[in-house]
Amino acid sequence: MNSETIRLMAVCLNLITMILLSAEDLKKKTVNWIPIAVLAVLNASLGFVEGRPLTAYLAGVAPGLMGLFTAFATKGKMGTGDGLLLLSVGLFFDWEKVLFLWLTALLICASVGIVLMLFKRADLKTALPFIPFLTAGFAIVQLAEAF
Repeated sequence: MNSETIRLMAVCLNLITMILLSAEDLKKKTVNWIPIAVLAVLNASLGFVEGRPLTAYLAGVAPGLMGLFTAFATKGKMGTGDGLLLLSVGLFFDWEKVLFLWLTALLICASVGIVLMLFKRADLKTALPFIPFLTAGFAIVQLAEAF
């Protein structure tokens, strides 16, 4: 398998998993960790097949670790599943892409929150499921890379 095929497989696998997790997050306000764990193993395996060095793995999981720290620091306002998903994505994708994904998701989430507050559909205490925003961020990062 060549590098492009592996990368395409990883993008499709991550996007499909993130879409399914987004639906679950929207419906239940929580996610099952098993698909995230499976995604992490598959991403690490694809990275290994592609010849990814150990330093790239360590750098790639850094944004996910920041997400887990944020979940801990905010006492669950950002869920642990969000950080774990970022961590699993970082096992294949470069840390810059994962960080851009996270920042893009935060920007989209903030924008949606502001619009909801302007239309009196939410207030400062309203919790929004974050995985759908991570999914949108992932799609934007992939589209930005394609162009």
